Amino acid sequence: MITSSIPILDANILIVDDKPSNLRILSTILTKQGYKVRAIVSGKMALIAAQTMPPDLILLDIKMPDIDGYEICKQLKQNPDTSHIPVIFLSALQDIADKVKAFEVGGVDYIIKPFQFEEVLARVSTHLELQEVKFKLQQLNLELEKTVKQRTIDLKSIEQQLIYESSHDYLTKLPNRSLFLERVELALKRAKKTKNYLFAVLLLDLDRFKVINDSDGHQVGDDLLVAISEKLQTLIRSTDTIARLGGDEFALLLEPISDISETLKITERIRQ
Repeated sequence: MITSSIPILDANILIVDDKPSNLRILSTILTKQGYKVRAIVSGKMALIAAQTMPPDLILLDIKMPDIDGYEICKQLKQNPDTSHIPVIFLSALQDIADKVKAFEVGGVDYIIKPFQFEEVLARVSTHLELQEVKFKLQQLNLELEKTVKQRTIDLKSIEQQLIYESSHDYLTKLPNRSLFLERVELALKRAKKTKNYLFAVLLLDLDRFKVINDSDGHQVGDDLLVAISEKLQTLIRSTDTIARLGGDEFALLLEPISDISETLKITERIRQ
């Protein structure tokens, strides 16, 4: 993975060749173009240098005494820290098989020695530009993934909110008629399956609520409904359900209960 974006003319290039003369020539022409150059004479040193401070591009000779260029490139591509680095092979080998192998191990280009300065510079520039494009695409993909992830979270949140609103009263936040009936239906099913399973349904309405609503205004009426709903919630158990059916009508589902006396006790608490 490309981890940073480097200005092309400020790029760091690693040259690997066992011939000092080639290193001097390549270093000179690349340095004059503004590139930062490191020259390495052996394969083992090249692997260490690439892992210690990954370059933006590698110019790699094939025939070297310790490790050949093919093996160096292969190891670089197997390492997550260096696999993204473009490798351009420089070699006097001109057989098609040699070129094919260079690409098979992960090379991006192949320049035949003796090389022309203009060709080297053109190919180096091209692959650095391609690397820059890859980096920008990676950044765009990361940003897109973040956007999609956040949008998915937002949509799930909206979906959950819509589900909640469709089953709860907008004013008191209590379960509405629809959700209350669903829970009553579940209680009926449990009663059919379980012996001696008892539950109770209580319907409540507020005396003189219409008078208060008409004389003091709808806001006072709404505040009263909210206050009553909050009070009712303190009087029931966690297994019970209290719902607002509409207007000043409330309903309670008490489950499970042991007998009718338990219902009467709760009813008395509500009246008080």
